[in-house]
Amino acid sequence: MEILVLIEINFIFSNVEISTGQRVIRGSVNATASDTGEPVVDLEMIAILSNTTSFQSSITKFTTSSGVFEYEFKSLSPLPPFSNSDTWGILSVSLDSDSEFIDSRSLAMLVNNEINIMYSVENSKSVLDSVFIWVVLALTITLALIVITIYRRNSDSTIKELANIFNYAAEMLASGDEYRRAIFECYENLCLILKKRGFLRRDFETVREFEIAIRKALPISEESLISLDRIFEEARYSSHKLGELERQNAQLSLSSVLREIEELQEIPEREIYIDSIS
Repeated sequence: MEILVLIEINFIFSNVEISTGQRVIRGSVNATASDTGEPVVDLEMIAILSNTTSFQSSITKFTTSSGVFEYEFKSLSPLPPFSNSDTWGILSVSLDSDSEFIDSRSLAMLVNNEINIMYSVENSKSVLDSVFIWVVLALTITLALIVITIYRRNSDSTIKELANIFNYAAEMLASGDEYRRAIFECYENLCLILKKRGFLRRDFETVREFEIAIRKALPISEESLISLDRIFEEARYSSHKLGELERQNAQLSLSSVLREIEELQEIPEREIYIDSIS
C-alpha cells in the first residue's frame, strides 16, 4: 500500500531590496513543519521574477538541511541593472512548488505571498520628474477606477452565477433527483466557472486541486469548505449506496455555502504568472 503524507508547513519570507545600479536580486524562504517546528529538507520550491505585465525569469531549487530555499537572479552586462525600471518595470518575486507533499493550505499560503521588492529612493528629483510622476499617478488612479467599476460588475455576475449553481443543486436534491447526478452536475458547473476565472487549469481536477482553487476563489468558512469537499468526494469516488442521510447532509452543506456566497461583496482575481524552465 502506498501512502502519501502531506506536510503542513510554515513559510518565513526574507525582505528583498534593490538599490541604484544593483544587478543581483537575492532572497530566501525558511520552511518548517507546523507540527514539530523542524526544518523541511529537500523540498522543491520555485521562485519567479516578474513585473506588472510579464514574466522575467524563474529558478527551481531544493531546501537545504536547515530548511532554507535561497534564490538569486542576475542581470549581466550589456543588460541594464535591475534598478532601471524603464527597462525592467517594477519587479516582484512570487513563489510556488510542484512538490506533492505540501498540504493544500500551506501551498495556498506560499502561492499567495507575493514578495514586493523595495526600491531605494533617490534623494533629489527634478521638477520635470515630479510633474511627470503626478501625471502618471493621476492617469493610474483614473484607470484603476475604471478597472474597479468593470471588476465589480463582473464580480456581481459571478456571485449570482455561483449562487444559482448551489441553489439548483439543492432544488434537485429536494425534489428527489438522483443524488450522484445532482452533486456531480454542481461540481462540474463550479469547475467551469473556476476555469473561466483562471483558478483551474482544466475543466476537471482532483478534489485536492479543486479544494485549492475554491479556497482562492471563495473566501468561505473552513467548516463549509470541508463539508463541500466531503460531499463532492463522496459523490465522485465512493462505491456504496448513498441514501437519505447523505442527501440531507448534502442539502445542509449546499445551503450553508449558498448563504455565505450571497453575503460576498466580490470574488478575488486569480494572480497569473507565466511558467518557464530555469
